[in-house]
Amino acid sequence: MTIAQYIETVNKRYTSGISREHLYRGDFENLFRALIKGVEITNEPAKVTGLWQP
Repeated sequence: MTIAQYIETVNKRYTSGISREHLYRGDFENLFRALIKGVEITNEPAKVTGLWQP
């Protein structure tokens, strides 16, 4: 997916008037996978550990 394709897809979803935030996440993931090879993407992981906390 190119940036132009991403913008076109998101624009179509937005102008439909029925899209919510979760619908755009797949498009964003596809864009990142196309631009950055080998990236690991997890949408709302079930359990996150090892994060820094002050």
